Amino acid sequence: MELLWILISTFGFALFDFFGYNFFTIKLNLEEDYRVAQVVIQIWICLYLLILTNNPIIVVIFIILWFTFICDWIYYLYCIPFGWIFGITKEWKQPFKNVIRWGWWTPYGLFDLWIRGKENGQFRIIKWPILVTQSLIGILISLFIMYY
Repeated sequence: MELLWILISTFGFALFDFFGYNFFTIKLNLEEDYRVAQVVIQIWICLYLLILTNNPIIVVIFIILWFTFICDWIYYLYCIPFGWIFGITKEWKQPFKNVIRWGWWTPYGLFDLWIRGKENGQFRIIKWPILVTQSLIGILISLFIMYY
């Protein structure tokens, strides 16, 4: 049952992220407002999981999966069936084009920011093999925590 709640929360947050981000930024041009709503939803999901399951490990796993870019991979998967709504059907390829600068908040991104800093005032690009590796490590850590 724990795995089901982890999957529901991870895929659910990514679905909110897909529709919320694209609606607020593409349709309304309100990215800052969306970022506030995003944090509120993340906190709400964590509290809801804690109350529903009475298991803080489930919350920790959700945070690990979010922190290691898993929700973002799911976001890009949602571009395939739902991208037409916002005119972004090809966005699912974006992580593989080595253009991801906004992944600075992930473990690798924060480490790279600490070691090398910004590049010309911008966060550095995180290449897709690093994103994949980081996500796989997040999945392995989550599985270890859940089943150990």
